[in-house]
Amino acid sequence: MIDPQRMVGIVGGTFDPIHYGHLRMALEVANQHTLDEVRFIPSAKPPHRSEPDATDLQRLNMVELAIMSEERFVLDDREYRREGDSFMVDTLESLRDELGENVSLILILGSDAFLGLPNWHQWKKLLTLAHIAVVLRPDRSNALNVENDITGEDLVLKKLYDSHHSDDLNDLKKNPCGSIFTVETTALEISASNIRKMVAAGESPQFLLPETVLNFIYEHNLYLMNSEEIRDVVVEALEDLKGSEIKILDVRGKTSVTDILVIASGNSSRQVKALANHVNEVVKKRGIKPLSMEGSQDSGWTLIDLGDVVVHVMQPETRDFYNLEKLWGDDAPTDDDSEADLTR
Repeated sequence: MIDPQRMVGIVGGTFDPIHYGHLRMALEVANQHTLDEVRFIPSAKPPHRSEPDATDLQRLNMVELAIMSEERFVLDDREYRREGDSFMVDTLESLRDELGENVSLILILGSDAFLGLPNWHQWKKLLTLAHIAVVLRPDRSNALNVENDITGEDLVLKKLYDSHHSDDLNDLKKNPCGSIFTVETTALEISASNIRKMVAAGESPQFLLPETVLNFIYEHNLYLMNSEEIRDVVVEALEDLKGSEIKILDVRGKTSVTDILVIASGNSSRQVKALANHVNEVVKKRGIKPLSMEGSQDSGWTLIDLGDVVVHVMQPETRDFYNLEKLWGDDAPTDDDSEADLTR
């Protein structure tokens, strides 16, 4: 008696960040077709889109956090261990070499991705390596003509679909590759780009992605404003409460600790505290999590570390004594010469 063929689903993408749209789709495909496992394979160097916002390691970590509660879900980092652009045909060949000729590989694609298949590298070779499961868009799963919906007006893609489409799900188990079939899953219109925009705008994407991934995003200040945008928010907050003598110093190349220093004066210890607290509250509302806030009412100096921007709010006499403008101004040594401590 021949053992049932092992079936492995494949979900690729930048996962910047991974969200419930990815996870629910993979779970329902796995449940409907009794897949033994689903490999999540982050794209290291996506050839058809811009560089991801999160680093390679951060995207790997987010996927690992997202899938840890489902034992059939597996993180696969093979594209990070391969040089050059991340082409799916190379990934499938690598999986086939590793898992053997008898394992059924199922490449899980959204209908939009399938529609763009002719733009993929060596796309006609994909079906010699795997099956393709096309997940129908939430607003299209009840379309009268699914074929037209997922192939559009591309006659070559339509011919491919006609030649390989199957409604017999036993083909997945009997054959290791070669079939195209459609899958209906729960309608979740979630996009990673919208999540990034929400985080950058200080809005919460809670319940669009796992809490563990959201916490990771906040802990590592992902998808937030760049240094200049944070600087502008800080300056506006200081001006709200009449901070004086606001000075901006770009210290890139002089230290690796931060990019920009913002220095402002408060006329009293009470105003210094009020300015610092206001900056702290404003940046939190904009989705920026301060790394630390240091200083006491007696010191006449409060520091707020925002990562790429460090804010110093000082009384005039304290500011004159430490003279950070001179220390970090145009004549300051470069990073190669010295590495002073910006956070005291």
